[in-house]
Amino acid sequence: MDTRLPAPSLVVLVGPSASGKTTWAVEHFAGNEIVSSDALRAMVGTRTEDQEAGTAAFDLLETIVETRLQRELTTVIDTLGLDDKRRQSWIERAHEVGIPVYAILFDTPGEECERRNAERDRPIPKSVLRKQISRHRTVQEAIAAEGFDGVLTEQPVAVVPVHFIQQGEVETTSPGIGHTFGLILSRFDWGGEREKRADHLGAIAQRAEAAGFRDLWVMDHFR
Repeated sequence: MDTRLPAPSLVVLVGPSASGKTTWAVEHFAGNEIVSSDALRAMVGTRTEDQEAGTAAFDLLETIVETRLQRELTTVIDTLGLDDKRRQSWIERAHEVGIPVYAILFDTPGEECERRNAERDRPIPKSVLRKQISRHRTVQEAIAAEGFDGVLTEQPVAVVPVHFIQQGEVETTSPGIGHTFGLILSRFDWGGEREKRADHLGAIAQRAEAAGFRDLWVMDHFR
């Protein structure tokens, strides 16, 4: 089962190059929700590896993240995530606008990162990757105390309305909210069966309430 995060959320990916961050983000989030430093380097430079475009790319990244936070949109920050000051600024800004922020740690073995990197068309130097891997170990030890609403390892996630988050399912600064149970009924003519159907729906709602669901509601378009 996917770990469910409340919508909107700010999700910060943390891991060295070739640890699987971008692949994971694409599998779990819409493309417009992902703000990638590599993609932005390509947009303001010559390619994703264009380090000379790094400053401009990160300036643009910060602008996009700020705009999405102000609009209360779920946002995934796809960078190395190894810069302490940047992580802290993202946490503080998200909390200022009332949005929870989660870190996703990618604990891919260093040897695997090096193997994947070597298979790339333009691999980064081994010395640079090994420094990232070493830095990642330090960040892993410190990140739990940085103020994230939750620190998760790489795993399936889904961002859902807060009413669908079970209490204790994820660590957040907001009080847990129980399950919501709802029925949305299409518009059609039940004829003489209407009363019988209504009794049946009432029984369903009663069973849902007995099972611990709350905020029960029915949206109908009866004729």
